[in-house]
Amino acid sequence: MGHRAKASAAAAVALIASGAMALPAWAAPPQATHLTVVFGVSGDPTATFTGAINDTGIDVQISARQTGRVGHGVDDLQLSKGSIFVKSIIKENDVFDSTACTLTITGRGTYEITGGTQAYAGIKGQGKFTTSGAFTFPKAGSDCNFDTGPIAGNVFLSADGVVKL
Repeated sequence: MGHRAKASAAAAVALIASGAMALPAWAAPPQATHLTVVFGVSGDPTATFTGAINDTGIDVQISARQTGRVGHGVDDLQLSKGSIFVKSIIKENDVFDSTACTLTITGRGTYEITGGTQAYAGIKGQGKFTTSGAFTFPKAGSDCNFDTGPIAGNVFLSADGVVKL
């Protein structure tokens, strides 16, 4: 690097350090965020972001497929300031108790934020999550009735990661 280039680079660093020159948006570091989603027996799953994003809304599943105990999903988190698009992979360890008609759900996975709309246009991010909870289905004699869906329970998803807005 020539003397002039070194001087220009040093001047730019001095301007940035003094606050007189802002870093370009792409240079902003990732920011920590936390997401909680609650899946209940009725209504849409609620989604709550805290940290770099502070917003609430619902989780709308766009697609899901299962390969053994590994699930692949695409979700649209429809929040008050815009939508966030998420792809996820989860390894599930679910257990069904046929006597109590209860499905206990646990799992660990990773997610990727692939984009968004409105306030979240251009967002990118990634992280890890866990799920835990249980659903109880109604009894039909000595069997479980899966036709009406669960009658009680919640499943909680807790995710930590980083985003670039």
